[in-house]
Amino acid sequence: MKTSDFGTVSILLGTYNGELYIQRQLDSIRAQTYQNWVLYVSDDGSVDRTLEIIKSFARELPPGKVNILQGPHKGFAQNFLHLLKNKSIQSPYYAFCDQDDIWLEDKLERALNIANDAKRDNQTELLYGGRTELIDENELPLGYSPQFKKRIFIQKCPNTKLCWR
Repeated sequence: MKTSDFGTVSILLGTYNGELYIQRQLDSIRAQTYQNWVLYVSDDGSVDRTLEIIKSFARELPPGKVNILQGPHKGFAQNFLHLLKNKSIQSPYYAFCDQDDIWLEDKLERALNIANDAKRDNQTELLYGGRTELIDENELPLGYSPQFKKRIFIQKCPNTKLCWR
């Protein structure tokens, strides 16, 4: 199966006063080698230019490619949960990103290839996490996040998207 055949990836982005970094993250999403994605942004009440930057980005893309939602105004964890609980966001794949991330251009493509390998191994559910290269505010490398070698199995549970086992 070609990577282009995997279906839509719903990218979930929580924002709050991220004007200093959000443009680089949006540019890195736009530059993905896998282009079948839709971005869902939950803004938690930004009072800076964050929403203005996101709206400008959305105008440069086809309608429906970027969806901006009002967050719950309860902090970053509740902001992401707000996106996960939104029943109108349905997709075979979900990708989480922070407003200050900068994705490698093949991030989604690599994740989808791993997911395809898991399907061939008869794993029906998969939680994929990539290792993070840490950078400073000038984008200079600081090192890497811890490397985990543990496999976590996930199963579907009634009335939820995912459940740990």
